[in-house]
Amino acid sequence: MKRNVIVLILLLLLLVPAMTASAAGLDRIIGEGEVVDEDINVYRNDLHVMAGGQVNGKVTVFNGDVIVDGIITGDLTVFDGDVSVNGIVNGNLVIFRGDLVLTDEARVEGDCFVGGAISDESGAASCASVGTRFLENMPIPPGIPGRPEIPSVEVPRRAVSPIGRFFTGLSEAVGRSLLMGILALVITAVFPRHLQQVGQTVRARPAASGAVGFLTAVAVPSLLVLMLVVLAITCIGLLLFPAVFLLALVPIAALLLGWVAVGERFGSWLVRMVKLAQRSLVVTAALGTAVLTLALGLLTLVPPFSIGGGFVVWLIGLMLASVGLGAAVLTRLGTQPYPPASVLPGKVEGVLETLPRSEEEQ
Repeated sequence: MKRNVIVLILLLLLLVPAMTASAAGLDRIIGEGEVVDEDINVYRNDLHVMAGGQVNGKVTVFNGDVIVDGIITGDLTVFDGDVSVNGIVNGNLVIFRGDLVLTDEARVEGDCFVGGAISDESGAASCASVGTRFLENMPIPPGIPGRPEIPSVEVPRRAVSPIGRFFTGLSEAVGRSLLMGILALVITAVFPRHLQQVGQTVRARPAASGAVGFLTAVAVPSLLVLMLVVLAITCIGLLLFPAVFLLALVPIAALLLGWVAVGERFGSWLVRMVKLAQRSLVVTAALGTAVLTLALGLLTLVPPFSIGGGFVVWLIGLMLASVGLGAAVLTRLGTQPYPPASVLPGKVEGVLETLPRSEEEQ
């Protein structure tokens, strides 16, 4: 156990620089046809909303440039960065310490404030006039003849190559793989018997586990939403909300335990294939979970599996997760075997011992 703790600490120390290196210098890209239904915050990276991409929310960028070829339905706020718009910004556009370029196809529906130079080819006078109006309202110091002109600065447009997009996805896949491997290591060290029970059910009853897991994934969220609605209209709802939150952690724990169990079965097959001498449960679970997560992430980057955002790969991952979730549910988080009738062979032997024996057996 002490050795497992040391290994866990070493992996955590290795994970921090690996995640930092993978995040440094990589742009946030909203690809063609991609729709993001949430707010986006980008720190020390550039953002590119490609043509056909759409962000249904507010966008905030710190210390990075922004290229908008698609659509942003909310406000766009940029701190210390330049912005180039060739698409649509339906909300307000605010830039602190940065320049703005509006091409002839750009459209900004909301108000606009730019703490820098403005180059407007679109005729969007509302956006350009805000910057000039702000300067026009400033008092001219005595002794300065007239007001200085605002220089127009062209912001260079950065083309995002498929290679850069591939390495961005690669870094995300490696990060998920390391995280899941560490979680598998912790779960195996703390709950080895539970993991073995779930893994045996995954191996013996994959069809039943998959069906139960799929039904659980559909029914549990609906049940939790119904409970929240009922509690919201009752007088004791505020007191029971924490209980509902704790109840929601149970299916999450079952899903995580099931995924590690599926990874452990994959790791067992993997160590047999490579003829690895060390075949302990900790090794097979951590190695199998990390490699399985990494393999699914890499497949989403390789044609033809990348078609449709890697729909086929995500479907395979959903099937595997359903099998693991169902096995965790059937075994009650690994606390009992499935099927419970697995104890019958001992009872049958006891009954056979009570039957009369023949003379030869005596």
